[in-house]
This record gives sequence, structure tokens and C-alpha cells, in this order.
Amino acid sequence: MVGCPTDLDQQLRSLISSNLMHFTVIEHSGNNVLDRNAEQADLIVLHEAGAQQGLPIACRHFRTITDVPIITVAEQYDEDTMSETFEAGANDYVYSACSSRELLARIRAQLRRSHEYTANAAADERLELDQLTVDIARHEVTVRGNSVKLTPKEFELITLLVSHCDKALSRQQLLKEIWGFNEHGNTRTLDVHIGRLRQKIEKDPTEPSTIITVPGYGYKLKG
Repeated sequence: MVGCPTDLDQQLRSLISSNLMHFTVIEHSGNNVLDRNAEQADLIVLHEAGAQQGLPIACRHFRTITDVPIITVAEQYDEDTMSETFEAGANDYVYSACSSRELLARIRAQLRRSHEYTANAAADERLELDQLTVDIARHEVTVRGNSVKLTPKEFELITLLVSHCDKALSRQQLLKEIWGFNEHGNTRTLDVHIGRLRQKIEKDPTEPSTIITVPGYGYKLKG
């Protein structure tokens, strides 16, 4: 089931419905309607025009109800809002001017990643590195003995980095593995998530010693 706001263009909503044949597209115009369907939804598309109190507040509200992917659609670019929206739990952040083909590709990528993660998380796996522990089955991360609250994408990203400890992963590989982008994705999305992770797990985020930047290539987690 995919939650879809009624303020999306009618043609775009029709395309979403016709291209997601195995899913029911639920159109909603307010939080109360979505709240009643959130537990059954596989993905939520949240348009800025339908988020009466703003995208970050709306995402934070939905994260108290469900962990399914949330794709936010903004009216225009705003770096502060984008960062706050990701921090509040959004999985993707696009603009109203994006094509229907791009939005559909992002929906499919998020659904695919969500289903793959659910299948992999069923295995009882615990990754430990020095003072960092990632418990996949419990969806928990502890740093120096303290529990750290991560968004779903932050959790996927740190899990991937820990599982490839001391191995440099390219930006393209990280975007493909976490966001499902096969070619050139939004590298700013990756940078925002890396920055948020550093704020939560590094002793000094301004001088990161755990998540290292590999200039001109990508990132790696130092063991």
C-alpha cells in the first residue's frame, strides 16, 4: 500500500497507480486519514503542500506511527529544510519539478530497499567494531555503551559501512546500495546522511576518526 497526497498532480497520481500494479495507492489530504492507514502502508509520499506544519514536523509525526519509507516532495530547494526533513526520518527528498518517471523510479527503489532490508534483518546478526555495535535484528546502535537513535537510512548506511570495515566505498556504490540509484544520484543526499551520522557517533564530528572521507572517491569506516 502506498500513501499518496491528493494535492499531487492528477496525471502523476494516475501514473503512480497504474505503474504500481501490485500495490494499493491510498490518496489522503490530511494526517488523520493517513494515520488510519499508516500501519498498513508500504511507503508514504508526502507533498509539502499537504504538510500543514512543514515537512520535518510531518515526517516526525509519521515516524511515531510507522518505519516505512517516506518520500517527501518539496516545492523548491532549501538546504536547511532538506537537512531537517532527513533528520526527522525522511528517506528521500525531491522537488515538485521532478518528472513522473523520476518519482516512480524513486518509489520503486525505496520499496525494493525496504523489502530487501526486511528480509536481511530477519537474520540474527550483530556487527561489532571497537566501541561501535550494530544489532541488525534489534535495529539498535550503541556507541561507547550508549544507545544512539538513527533514522532508517542512517541505520542502513552505518550497517553497510561497518560490514565493509576499512574498505573504501564509492559514492556511486553507496547511493546504489542505500537509495537504489543505478547511475548518478543526488550526492548531496549522501553527504547530509554522512554528516548526521558523524554528529551521532564521532567523539569530535569536526575531526572524524571513524567515518573517513576518501577524497575524490567516497567514504570508509575505520576499524
